[in-house]
Amino acid sequence: MSEYCFICAKLLTESEVVTVERDMKTLINASIERVDDFSEYLKNQKFVTIHENCRKNYTRKSSIAATNKRQREEQDPVHQQQVLLVLDHVSVNQLFVSKNYAYFVARN
Repeated sequence: MSEYCFICAKLLTESEVVTVERDMKTLINASIERVDDFSEYLKNQKFVTIHENCRKNYTRKSSIAATNKRQREEQDPVHQQQVLLVLDHVSVNQLFVSKNYAYFVARN
């Protein structure tokens, strides 16, 4: 058993984990839909031990759709321009940009 959940990369604890063996195809299909390359890892496993909530969220159709939408928006230059236009109309004191998010502190 791996010590970490492959989905969230956090340490596994016995109280909240599930071992997936029969339902590996569901995890593989979710990975393919998410285009996250975990499917290659999963195809080589007979079973995985992961957090129960991670499994539920990872395979839930609405979560997959939301993740895919967010990834499309991050890659869409029109969406990025809209975000910049919104920020342009706000008095910004400091702007912090990370890989996926922009944080700003507005002036009073």
